[in-house]
Amino acid sequence: MNTSPKINNNKFSSSDSNLLEKGTA
Repeated sequence: MNTSPKINNNKFSSSDSNLLEKGTA
């Protein structure tokens, strides 16, 4: 995604951020 992980962490819940981290990692 174009959005930075910091923005994602602020917008999404902890569980969602974990999924995003796995997707970006």
